[in-house]
Amino acid sequence: MEIIDKIKYIIGTYFLKKEIEKRQRVKRITNIADAKTIGILYELSDVERYGIISDFVKSLQDKQKIVKALGYIPAKIVPHYCFPKISFDFFTQKDLNWYYKPINKRVYDFINTEFDILIDLTTDKIFPLEYIATLSSAKFKTGRKDHSKADDKQLYDLMIDIEKNKTVLTFIKHIDYYLSIINKKNDQ
Repeated sequence: MEIIDKIKYIIGTYFLKKEIEKRQRVKRITNIADAKTIGILYELSDVERYGIISDFVKSLQDKQKIVKALGYIPAKIVPHYCFPKISFDFFTQKDLNWYYKPINKRVYDFINTEFDILIDLTTDKIFPLEYIATLSSAKFKTGRKDHSKADDKQLYDLMIDIEKNKTVLTFIKHIDYYLSIINKKNDQ
């Protein structure tokens, strides 16, 4: 089964590169204070992670940000703890084609939204989320540094190295810190 998954990933990567060639986006460095719209990508593997992501979304909304979170559930059904919310959308394995490309209207809407900032909270390599982050129309993209890839610069405008401590909570703290100091305007 592992060899088949590798073949599917190679094919998916091939088609993703073809789609990258067709897309263009406007890039603009934006800090968290100046951002009006924020997109969040994440893997929803358990109820604890869902709680952490929900708290992060709420903290951004408390700062008057418009937030849209898109979670990938590596199962065929949405778990019972995923309560329907306006700011949250989910997609599952049933929403992927045979080479792991997401085929869901919510995913396409997310990709085509020009968020001021896209935050990819994925702590591991997950192709459907990589696909979405790569094709996203967001003006500024941030995510983890992938030590296995040399071309991550093409994917993110700001990469954060979390190799030593790969928890999503630690990652959120790093992202919040760096997005608050990047491109900060002086109040002089």
